[in-house]
Amino acid sequence: MKNVLLRLLLIAVAYIPLNSVFAGTTTWEVAVLFLGNQEPEEYQKDIDANIIELSRNSPSAALKISIYREFTDRAYSFFPDPDSKVSTPWRSLVSNSDAPDFLVYGEFKSVDTAQGILEESAALSTFLSKAFSSATSKRILFIYGHGHAFRGIKGIPLHTLRTTLESALPTRPDQKAVDVLWLDSCFMSNTEAFYELKDLAHRFVASEDAEFSSGATFDAIQGSFEELNEKKTSDNSDEIATSLARRFIESYSILEDGSQKKSVFSSAATISAVRAEALEGLATQLTTVQKQIQKKLNKTERAELNASIKKYQMEEDGILDLGHLLMALRPKLVGTEKDTVNAILRNTLSISSKKS
Repeated sequence: MKNVLLRLLLIAVAYIPLNSVFAGTTTWEVAVLFLGNQEPEEYQKDIDANIIELSRNSPSAALKISIYREFTDRAYSFFPDPDSKVSTPWRSLVSNSDAPDFLVYGEFKSVDTAQGILEESAALSTFLSKAFSSATSKRILFIYGHGHAFRGIKGIPLHTLRTTLESALPTRPDQKAVDVLWLDSCFMSNTEAFYELKDLAHRFVASEDAEFSSGATFDAIQGSFEELNEKKTSDNSDEIATSLARRFIESYSILEDGSQKKSVFSSAATISAVRAEALEGLATQLTTVQKQIQKKLNKTERAELNASIKKYQMEEDGILDLGHLLMALRPKLVGTEKDTVNAILRNTLSISSKKS
């Protein structure tokens, strides 16, 4: 996350069963991958805080959260079991020996691997197959690590990330392997990244900017589950992605007394919820605009445009703010090309803000 060097952080997938099962509720299976097998102490502390947040979700048969965590010298997985009579201590999942111990019903085990889980396809497949054991549940996958947009997650190129997940995720008939994929990493709300991964998930959640080190608000998973259950929309991928994204923003809000407000130190908390089916059309539109720029702008105009692009450079080298870039480009276009840019801004990119 922001200004913290990362190699491949731990992968955590947490399964947590609930004590009170809602009648007729859609089951959620949540997997959290904490990548961190070569991460420094401060980074490990951030993961500790997130695992403590995960422990606040009440176990139930309708909400299952599985965890995989990497340390520099070891890795652990946890799978919940609402029917178990044996409680499992979670202290081994945190790096701080003084952290409170919490007992959760389920299976906890050490994982024998010398590499990060995204480099161990067999270990990843074993973990995800158990985490996502039902073809009828709604599946939510969190990947917590250092993101580099179209370059991938630190240590894992984007193409490798796609092929690794493709081979490891259990398939489902007539739908994608995952309902919501949250790339809980900096800069991963990126057009190229989403397009590469579009066949893996129906919806994506990710941040455009450098994230605060706390990342997602994991203790809000149950809140979203209960909220959507009351609305009878807990089986709607749009509602799931939007609810989780909204709770992310609220968690950093001082006005909302967010649980992560103390982590705010600079910039804004940004998040996007993206429909995978919109990506093909967006790619076609952007290709059209690019061709028109090359065709209709003269050499001087293209040079001016290239110079202005620097204003839309993100913190990560080579990443541009697409929305503001298109708004700057719009006055230079006419006719069909201008209509295409307007359609992208109006129908595809929907930008909103919330005061903190």
